[in-house]
Amino acid sequence: MWDGKWNAGLGVHDENAIVWKDLSNSGFDATQRVVTGWSWGADAYVGTATNGHGFKPHYAFTQLLDSCGTNHTIEIVSSVAAQREMVVFSGYTPYVLHLQYYYQGGLRFRWFYNRTPDMWAYAPASRATFSIRSTPTQTYGYINGEQAVSASANGYSKPGSTDFIIIGGEFTRPHTSMVGEICAIRVYGRALSASEIASNAAIDAIRFGFANQ
Repeated sequence: MWDGKWNAGLGVHDENAIVWKDLSNSGFDATQRVVTGWSWGADAYVGTATNGHGFKPHYAFTQLLDSCGTNHTIEIVSSVAAQREMVVFSGYTPYVLHLQYYYQGGLRFRWFYNRTPDMWAYAPASRATFSIRSTPTQTYGYINGEQAVSASANGYSKPGSTDFIIIGGEFTRPHTSMVGEICAIRVYGRALSASEIASNAAIDAIRFGFANQ
């Protein structure tokens, strides 16, 4: 839905943009919550804040996830530039949806899903594609198109009426704000196949310059 190479839409990147255009044409443009600490790089949104809340897309984006329910896929291309806990994608209510980097004996990719079992996998600090594939009975985590973790449960439930999604941080814990890049975020209203996830990751690697890493 959001793409760092095409952040202004129609294949155009605008380094002065303060709104991240939703390329699905669904109207879910992401507006920065806190302007300070975020800027555009050549092909990514770059976070440098050490105590910020990130930013949120339109509330209709949360409603979109609600409508998908237990069948959806979230893909995020990102990297980190600090050795601490950082949240990339989070629900307002902690752990409704929660993707984070966590530095504990090495960089880890961590996914909470409505308090179902945590999913952990070691992750590169450099750019990578992280995919979460949700089905009614299983949740899978992929790194660069290869399955890394899975949980044999899916505890998805709709967020409350006042909840929303935060990108690049967590509303209740500003010290987890991103220091690194977010190149792209995509949400699909179905569980992609393993081959589709692998194909998307291969394209990401070429587009965002980490094919040989």
